[in-house]
Amino acid sequence: MKWPKIVRQSCLLGAIQWLACAGAQGGTWTALAHSAPGGINTMLLLSDGTVIGANGQNAWYHLTPDIHGSYVTGTWSTISPMTDTRLYYASQVMTNGSVFVAGGEYGTGHSSAEVYDPVLNDWFFCPGSGQGFSDNISEILPNGNVLVSPVTPSTYGGTIMYSPSTDTWAAGPALFRGFYQDEASWVKLLDTSILTIDPFGTNSERYIPSLNRWVNDANVPVKMYDSQGELGPGFLLPTGRAIYMGATGHTALYAPTGTSSPGTWTAGPDLPGGFGMPDAPGAMMVTGNILCAGTYPGTYGPTNVYFEYNPVTNAFFAVPGPSGVNTNTLAPYYTRMLDLPDGTVLYSVSSSQLYVYQPAGSPLAEGGPTIVSITTNFYRSYHLTGTLLNGISEGAAYGDDAQMNTDYPLVRLTNDTSGNVYYARSYNWDSTSVMTGTATNSTDFLVPTNLPAGAYSLVVVANGNSSAPVSFTYAPDALEINPLTGFAAVGPTNGPFNPSSKTYNLINTGASPLTWAVANTSLWLTVSSTGGTLAPIGPSTNIVVSLNSNANSLAVGAYRATITFSNQTSGAVQSVPYRLQVNPLVPNGGFETGSFADWSLTGNSGDSKVGDTGQYSGDGAYIHSGFYAAMLGRTNVMGFLSQTLATVPGQLYVLSVWLDSPAASGTNQFEIFWNGTNLYNKSNLHSFSYTDLIFSVSAASANTVLEFGFRNDTNYFGLDDVTLEIEPLQITPGTGFVSTGYVGGPFSVTNENLTLRNIGTAPFTWGLANTSQWLTVSQTGGTLVANGSVQVTVGLAASASAMAAGNYTNTLLFTNQFDNSLQSLKFALQIAPSPEPLQITPLDGFTSSGPAGGPFTVTSQDFTLTNMSSQSLSWALANTSLWLNVSGSQGTLAPGGPSSTVSVSLTPAAYSLGLGTYAGTILFTNLSDGAIISRVFSLDVNPLVQNGGFETGDFSFWTETGAFSDCFVSTAVSYVHSGRYGAEMGPSGSLSYLSQTLVTMPGQLYLLSFWLDSPDGASPNEFLVAWGGTTLFDQTNLPGFMWTNLVCFVNAATTNTVLEFGFRDDPSYLGLDDVSVSAVSVPAFSSVTTVAGNVVLTWNAQTGMVYQAQYNTDLTQTNWLNLGSPITATNTTLILADPLADPQRFYRIVLLP
Repeated sequence: MKWPKIVRQSCLLGAIQWLACAGAQGGTWTALAHSAPGGINTMLLLSDGTVIGANGQNAWYHLTPDIHGSYVTGTWSTISPMTDTRLYYASQVMTNGSVFVAGGEYGTGHSSAEVYDPVLNDWFFCPGSGQGFSDNISEILPNGNVLVSPVTPSTYGGTIMYSPSTDTWAAGPALFRGFYQDEASWVKLLDTSILTIDPFGTNSERYIPSLNRWVNDANVPVKMYDSQGELGPGFLLPTGRAIYMGATGHTALYAPTGTSSPGTWTAGPDLPGGFGMPDAPGAMMVTGNILCAGTYPGTYGPTNVYFEYNPVTNAFFAVPGPSGVNTNTLAPYYTRMLDLPDGTVLYSVSSSQLYVYQPAGSPLAEGGPTIVSITTNFYRSYHLTGTLLNGISEGAAYGDDAQMNTDYPLVRLTNDTSGNVYYARSYNWDSTSVMTGTATNSTDFLVPTNLPAGAYSLVVVANGNSSAPVSFTYAPDALEINPLTGFAAVGPTNGPFNPSSKTYNLINTGASPLTWAVANTSLWLTVSSTGGTLAPIGPSTNIVVSLNSNANSLAVGAYRATITFSNQTSGAVQSVPYRLQVNPLVPNGGFETGSFADWSLTGNSGDSKVGDTGQYSGDGAYIHSGFYAAMLGRTNVMGFLSQTLATVPGQLYVLSVWLDSPAASGTNQFEIFWNGTNLYNKSNLHSFSYTDLIFSVSAASANTVLEFGFRNDTNYFGLDDVTLEIEPLQITPGTGFVSTGYVGGPFSVTNENLTLRNIGTAPFTWGLANTSQWLTVSQTGGTLVANGSVQVTVGLAASASAMAAGNYTNTLLFTNQFDNSLQSLKFALQIAPSPEPLQITPLDGFTSSGPAGGPFTVTSQDFTLTNMSSQSLSWALANTSLWLNVSGSQGTLAPGGPSSTVSVSLTPAAYSLGLGTYAGTILFTNLSDGAIISRVFSLDVNPLVQNGGFETGDFSFWTETGAFSDCFVSTAVSYVHSGRYGAEMGPSGSLSYLSQTLVTMPGQLYLLSFWLDSPDGASPNEFLVAWGGTTLFDQTNLPGFMWTNLVCFVNAATTNTVLEFGFRDDPSYLGLDDVSVSAVSVPAFSSVTTVAGNVVLTWNAQTGMVYQAQYNTDLTQTNWLNLGSPITATNTTLILADPLADPQRFYRIVLLP
């Protein structure tokens, strides 16, 4: 525990006097050039040469040395935070390069442990262990496991071991004296045993890894723990002995036997000036000296003094602090030290400003590693063997509140040309033992992706002491992949997960084409492309790695996968790791992280905590299962524990909550809320053991808040095993039928089979309630075993056929009688009145369209007449349209017999209709019951020329060819014949053309009409008209004239005819407007009779057209004479009488344009 005290001035003056007399014999301090993002206490050295520092809560900051390898001018960044907050806890860098932390004397992580994966930049919880870790101490064992001594272990004097390879805990051996190691310091000896001075006396013991047992050792000759129960750090000296720095100011030296027999303790030199090292940092330096920070025994500062211990002289000497003087007022327990790979010591003072200490003197030659060999594993990965790869000590130390060992190999590369410094990432250390002499050890290392090609000097470093350099040559592969990191996804069972995908860019940086491939062995990952080729320095390609639907089916747990990218041309392979954490629907519902992770405490939480099975906790009564439970209470106002859950809108769930109250209090209250709805509210509860509260709930959105409200004045409620499961009673299909029909039937749906399935792990009974008179069910209840199913048939009852017309609905209710969940399916019956017996299909007449004179899109339609009754019926048809024709007008239909077909088609009169929309109706009458059924037909007669008057305000529907910069749709009066617009055409130099392709009928006669003007007659000019490629008119240098109507009869040779106008008017413009083409009927005599001596001629006509009757007496002559004046038709028939003057006359009718 840290309880800072006020130091008396006289003591402080004494310390200053001693330090001044001692003289400065130490190294030099340098402040880091850049401040960290926040205050830092504990620091750890990662296996890639970077440093991470904790802020005393859950944040961690990342220090990267600069390109020259300097930490002083390095840069800071932020990494992912821990889930729990922690201050004073166990910490280790493990053999795979991951970081282990456990406990926390302060913060939310008292009983939890987490692991940081630097490659994925992700923290994850270790499984629950049942320990109350608190400010525990830890050590890496020879097999790579972490030995931890919890402050409140689950068994008396117990220890526990964490295996990083299996992510599991195993019970460790009990301490020899069966107490705990709170405030103790451990030292790893050269024989791999772990030495400790038992709190709070002078006994000592050791852990022997080969025996997996703690053994008694010799007593310490001097008192080391001060009155506050604190101890200083311990170190392995280059001589093989260990030294402990006492909080009392004494030191003690230990000489091991190398066996399980007790070693020998001797008193070391006292710290000068009456100082001690209670909860104080120290660092074994490359020189063999130990840098120390201390204060007065029995206090926590605020005086902080600095000195070095020289193991050769077995004496201390004063050194200056970071400010240049020997002392400051910062309590030592706020500070930490860390050995850096460059031989310096990094010093944190719980602020954003850090310092580096450069020791005086040279590194110990006997402490430097040696390199024996380096071989290639695969591209960028190498295997290094050597001696003393873990150094001759553990580096810096503090005690139980922090461990920052650096006894592992780091690989540093210095470019022979540029001098730039790079660190590889080491992993798979085969040893964690120190001072291993000539024994050969090994490590793998992975060079960074940004390592340039070239020659390097490579050294291996342990605790800042480096080996002699060896030559190393590196050539990066041509296949460059960015980024070369995976993702760590997390989410509930069935998803969603975040993140769910990552995009990678592949580029060929080489001079030759390459072939690449991606290998994926994971069932829950999908790769967008598995291979291809890349041109040299050419376009890159992107591939996406994403979670697939299999991820939604995974059980709760942690899953790992690796995607490998290979350059099949060079053979280089690069791998990317991925991690998927599948949580239950209520993450940490059993509090087995050992904390309130994923939960939020608000309101007045009182003394609420996560209880554990620790030997001294007394929390066992509050734990339902596992190692932990929430203990909520000791507050006289309401506190709240809540979590926002990922849910599926509309999904039905079963919420299970285990609650107990081992000790009743006079005033208490407990509430449960689901998305703001109160499910449970009880006050003044008596004591009761764990009870399972079960609720059927449904989700309204993708995020649902589960909240517990609590108040317990003097005691706790126990809350454990909070689970949310999808309702096990699954009914498919999830909707009832909709049946339609007529009174008396038949109906479209008569039954539906429902499957009831139990997707849970326990059997339950179910029931079905049916209150409908027109529905039947095959069964109304039963029992469903786990993964069992049953079929229920829902059908229409016979009474449905006797029901009157109307819309009927009914709901069937299904109940899971275990959790009382209720699900409903709605069924509908829509009964229409009995239908008209005469059924005519299709239900609509045709809609046809086309230009005047045709052709038309639809010319006929067949209708089927059917008798749906049990009696014969007669029908009749009425048609009042002149442009529709029917194939039959009446008939008889036998009951259930063959149907009749009536064809409705366009008559020839349709081809003579003017522009417009025409409607016609055919009436079918059932003569048996008088019912009249109509079918309506529509005919749109459109002009052949679209936008002939340019009334769209532009040249829509026309094709422009040539120079049209001087052609406009104009509103000028001189160029508008009618309406608002006309064409003002004035291209210069050559003809430009305006054309339109018309739908025509081969052989049909048409009348082409248009209006032309030449307001000023200026020349040169030219106007041309062509029909179907044949020029009808072409004149140059037209004189001035006002609007003139030009008409011409033309014949169509094909179904598509091009009408084209050519224009040129260099000095001015020609006007064009009201262009039309209309079909013309060739006149034909319908009768020739004599009446009272006159010949009466009758012929068909077209309204608006002009006709001239002519006669001749001799067909061999070509001079036909006009009979009267031209006649303009006002209807479709013309009559003309001729008083005969010749004995013989021949007649003809000429259609005038």
